[in-house]
Amino acid sequence: MAARPKTRFFRAFILLLAAFLTGCRVIFITPPASQPLPGTQNPPSDLIHTLTTPAPDLTPASPTHTPEPSPTLDVAALSGQTVTLAHPWLDDQSQAFNTLVQAFNSANPYNLIIQPVPYGGCQAMQDAFESSGVSQDAAICFTSNLLTPALAPSWSTLLATASGVLDQPSTFYDAATPLGALGASIATAKGQQVLPLAFNPGLLFYNQTWATELGFATLPLTPDDLRQQMDAGLNALLADDDWNNNGTGGLLLSKTPLSALSWYVAAGSAPTVRDNLPVFDHATLQTAFTFLKSLYTEDDSWVGSQGTPWQYFSRRYALAYEGSLTDLTMQETVSAHAGSPDTWLTLPYPTQDGVGSLAVETLGFAVSTPNPARQAAAWLFARWLLSPESQEVFVAVHGLWPAAGSPASLVPTYLAQHPAYATALSSDARLSTAPEGANWSVSRLLLQDAFQRLYGLDEAYFPQVFDMLDSLLKEMGGSGG
Repeated sequence: MAARPKTRFFRAFILLLAAFLTGCRVIFITPPASQPLPGTQNPPSDLIHTLTTPAPDLTPASPTHTPEPSPTLDVAALSGQTVTLAHPWLDDQSQAFNTLVQAFNSANPYNLIIQPVPYGGCQAMQDAFESSGVSQDAAICFTSNLLTPALAPSWSTLLATASGVLDQPSTFYDAATPLGALGASIATAKGQQVLPLAFNPGLLFYNQTWATELGFATLPLTPDDLRQQMDAGLNALLADDDWNNNGTGGLLLSKTPLSALSWYVAAGSAPTVRDNLPVFDHATLQTAFTFLKSLYTEDDSWVGSQGTPWQYFSRRYALAYEGSLTDLTMQETVSAHAGSPDTWLTLPYPTQDGVGSLAVETLGFAVSTPNPARQAAAWLFARWLLSPESQEVFVAVHGLWPAAGSPASLVPTYLAQHPAYATALSSDARLSTAPEGANWSVSRLLLQDAFQRLYGLDEAYFPQVFDMLDSLLKEMGGSGG
C-alpha cells in the first residue's frame, strides 16, 4: 500500500518569523475544592528577616572589580505600595491566578497590593510591549517573549534591584533537587533579568499501551530504540485495512523551536554562548540532522495536516509525538473525549547512552519599574509565588514544572491528577536550559528554521545550512539586543 504524501517545508527565514512566532498557551485545570488556598498563613520568618536587615552584595568579587554596596531595603517605604503585573492568562487561568493574587494581597504584612493585568497570551504581551512600551511594573511570561532585543533594556537586573528580597535563592529554590538546582543557578547568574518561576520542557508523548501491544517492554530512550518502535507503529498501520492511515503510525513531528533545541541537546551538547549569542556545534547538528532525516526518509516520522497532535495521538495515528507540557491537559481532554483506554507517558528525548535529555525554556518574572519600593514589592510577590504554600495552585494555573523544586514534594495533588505530568523526570535524564539571555527570542527561530530545512535537502547540503545558521546569528548580533 502506498504511503500518504508528506508535507515538506523549505521556507525563507523571513516567512518563518511571521509564521512561527507562537504565544504562551497554558491550560488551567481547577484544583479540588478541598485544596487550601496559599497565603492564609503568616509570612515565613526568613521573608520578614530579609526585609529588616541590610542585604549582602551578591556580585562576585574579582581582582579588577570592587562591587558597589547593595542598598538597604526601606521597609517603611513598602507599606501600601501597588504593583501592576502583566500576565498571559485569560478565562479560568486568569481567575485562578487572581485567587493567588488576592491571597497575597490579604495576607502580606506590608499592605502590598498586586494588581494583575491579563494579556491574551505571551505573544500578545510581547507585541503590545514592543509596540507601545512596557505598561506595567512587572510581568510574567515565557522568558523568550520578555527578553527580546527590543524589550531586554526594559527589565531591571535581578540581583541589583532585589537586594534584601532575593539575596539567598537557596531558601526558596530546593537546590537538592534537579529542577530547584537549575532554578537557583539561573536566578543567581550575573546580569540576570528574569527570575525563573517554572520550566517548559521539550517532551515526547508516548503511547505505552500501544507499544506493549507491538511487543515492546522498554521505553525508547536511545535513537535506535526510538527508530525501531516508530517503524513498528508505521508497519502496524500499513498492515491494517484502513488506507487513510498509511504513512502514519510513527513519530509525529511538531518542528517547533523547542523540539529543535531538544534534538540538538540530545545529540550531544548544549549550545554555548559567545558575544551574547548562542553557538551551535556543527558536529552535533550533523548528528541530529542525520538521524531525523533518516527517520523521515524511512517514513518512521511524519507531518500531519492538522495543526495539533492531540487527535492523531488519541486515535493511534502516532505512537509518539514531539510536544511540551503545554500539550498535556489538552491531550488528556482529547483522549478522554475520544474514549481512548490507552496509557500514555511523557519521555525525555533519546540519547546514545540511554539516559535521555530534557531541554527546557522558562516561565519568568521580570520587573520594569524604576521605583525602588515597587521593585521590592514585586520581587516579594515573585518569591511568594515560589513558596511551597503557593505552588499547588500556581502550577495548576501554568501547568509547567516548578522551578522551585521537585513536583512530587511541591505539587503532589496536581501530579496525582495528571499521571503523565512528570514521567519524563522519573529517569535520570540530563537537564539543560535554553540560552535565554543570548537573544534567544530570535535565535530559537533561526535554529527552528535550520531544522526544518533538513527534511527537504540531501545530506550533502547540511553543512551549508549550518553555515547559514552561523551567518544569520552573527548578523542578528550586529543588530543589537
